[in-house]
Amino acid sequence: MRIESHIPLERQFSPVPKSQEDAESDEILPIWGHVKPKTWHDLNCEFRCVILAEAGVGKTEELRQHASVLASLGKPAFFIRIEDIEADFYKAFEIGDEAQFQTWLQSTKEAWFFLDSVDEARLENPRGFEKALRCFVRDIKEGAHRAHIYLSSRPYAWRPREDRRLLDEILFLAATQKGEGCEDGQQSEAQGTLTIYTMRPLDKERIRRFCVAREAKNIDQLLHEIERANLWSLGERPF
Repeated sequence: MRIESHIPLERQFSPVPKSQEDAESDEILPIWGHVKPKTWHDLNCEFRCVILAEAGVGKTEELRQHASVLASLGKPAFFIRIEDIEADFYKAFEIGDEAQFQTWLQSTKEAWFFLDSVDEARLENPRGFEKALRCFVRDIKEGAHRAHIYLSSRPYAWRPREDRRLLDEILFLAATQKGEGCEDGQQSEAQGTLTIYTMRPLDKERIRRFCVAREAKNIDQLLHEIERANLWSLGERPF
């Protein structure tokens, strides 16, 4: 899906409780209804953030599009595929470029990095994610404390305990920080610790909005058939 065909759906995110993350199973399942969902506006304040989403939910497009939105507002924002970092960091930029990166690095401003995705980085080499992450940290150097860093992954590829330890080792942010994207009095939740979110699938309202934007025919009948066949698990994924 191209950026110009993106449909704004005001995607929502739910925090993954640490007790759930620390469970014996590596599979992380969202617990809807227990916590108030977050939006990109809320996540702008995070400095270290992982976003988990199942296949087809739209995580790659959302990260790419949000990087584009921030860039259009004049903020240093970059979208990078994790599996491309090790080969050539500067050629890996899909949103942003080397000149913009160097300008940010030499400034005192904050920047937003969207790194997609952990599961793709591990396809050919189980250590591919770790190697790419270490290359990334080396390249952002002294600007790391000014970097809002978002990583995406499918739940099956995220190893809760091992990967949290890895990110805390490599990307630890010791100081309490208040990001530029935060409202007055709102503190970033990532004060030296990683925050994990799941991207929520589309609800009926957002499915209808998506259908309208795609000029689908007989939308009411379509939604009725999805309900009749109990296919919401498919209909809630933009893919």
